[in-house]
Amino acid sequence: MHAFDRYSGTVDGGREAKDAPREDIVPIPRGGEIMRASARGDDAEVVDLIEASPLEAWYGVPLDRLIEILDNLPPSATQESPVVRAFRLMLHSDPVESLSIGDDPHGLAEAASAYFDVRVHGEPERAAAIADLAGASPQRVNVLFDDTAGWRAFASVQEGIRALLAGDHVAALAAFADAKSAPPPRTLTVLLRDAYVKGGLIDALYGDPVVARRQLDIAATLPRTQSWAEPVVDSHVELAEAMLLAESDPAAAVERLERAPIPWVGELWPIRLLIIPTVYLRAGGLAAARDRVEELGRSAPAIADGYPHVAPAIARSILAFVDGDLDGAREALRIDPDAAMVETALLRTGLTLVEGDPDAALMEAIALHERTRGLRRFEVTRVLFFAWAQRWRGDEAAAVEALSGLVAEFGATMPFPPALPADLQRFALQHVPGWPTAVTLGRAGLAPAAPRLTPRERRLLPLLASGRTKEQIAADLFVSVNTVKSQQRTLFRKLGVSSRLDAL
Repeated sequence: MHAFDRYSGTVDGGREAKDAPREDIVPIPRGGEIMRASARGDDAEVVDLIEASPLEAWYGVPLDRLIEILDNLPPSATQESPVVRAFRLMLHSDPVESLSIGDDPHGLAEAASAYFDVRVHGEPERAAAIADLAGASPQRVNVLFDDTAGWRAFASVQEGIRALLAGDHVAALAAFADAKSAPPPRTLTVLLRDAYVKGGLIDALYGDPVVARRQLDIAATLPRTQSWAEPVVDSHVELAEAMLLAESDPAAAVERLERAPIPWVGELWPIRLLIIPTVYLRAGGLAAARDRVEELGRSAPAIADGYPHVAPAIARSILAFVDGDLDGAREALRIDPDAAMVETALLRTGLTLVEGDPDAALMEAIALHERTRGLRRFEVTRVLFFAWAQRWRGDEAAAVEALSGLVAEFGATMPFPPALPADLQRFALQHVPGWPTAVTLGRAGLAPAAPRLTPRERRLLPLLASGRTKEQIAADLFVSVNTVKSQQRTLFRKLGVSSRLDAL
């Protein structure tokens, strides 16, 4: 008997189950009714049951069995029932080439199918466009009980998944929060549990670990249903737990991550891939992390957007950056030329810094604040790069102030990036009281390289070596003396020197 085929004492279309359902598992009676009606050959009742409770039909019948039931229906059922049509299109992944929606229920069925088809094939932005075209938005919900029969929670969870895959973490958190405010019927509690777990996963990855733990704890108190979706939600719990354990017990974190079966992780495979650098590096497994990233990266969709498109590149770039392979780190990021993902933008800031341009890195770190606001792990990484840039610009007071602010705000719960540059860690331990000591370090050689000089600064350096006065240099360069003074100050600051001799 398949683990997900227990429905009110029956399995496989009506045969009696050998094992009674667990008392703490919420049954989805409609699933059993549909399977029994199909076993009797009562096609009309099957259609009526699906039309009456589409969500219970979807979550209450194992998907492989639902495909079989729908395929056994006569073609007329597909034409007469928009819900049956939508289910068949979604389960067979039949692409809808063009949409003409209006008020036509069949058009809405095609829109629903197209939405899920492009999303599960790694195109969350196209899914958003389809939802906008269909005018899909959750209905207002009664705050005491769900008078939408679960549709509000369902729609919000689906939008949260789409936003997460698109890299819009704030919108995803808002969607999952909306789902939590619309508790579905008890038979669909899996939707509520899913909202808490996925919200916790986002906080574990990018936000506040304390909030993540709270959400996972709440999810653990919710009753389980007989839905096939429960193991999928369980696999996402494992992802979140792996991130939360990465700091305190890296070995356990790796184990929890690998306990999440890839088929059940489903659409969130890019998120699983992005967790690999953090948990494996905490456990000291750079080579193992590379192997796992490459293994998963080979299954990335050829045509996609959002995380399904860039997650392998981001993971490769993180590992190359930590290993001191700056060329490899930057090459990997070419897949996201506009830095649409926050991770890409942060990595580029770090690369700008270690490649020798702390001024540009500082400006990039400042500009990123709006994108990292409210996402604690991203914000910590941004401030670390800000402080590192200030340190290499010679403004150690500003660096200490920024790092001290992190200690004051986060203390022991500070969520670090996968690895901290050894140079910055040494500086923080020396100058910042209370700075954590148990931090995974990158390669010791990962420090700002020779400063990146502008063409004007490169012309100025040999002129300074020639012994010419500022007035003579200004005449040679056709600029004012004040311009020469300004360029010399910038040049000396980049080189970390205070005299011509030291500069040379």
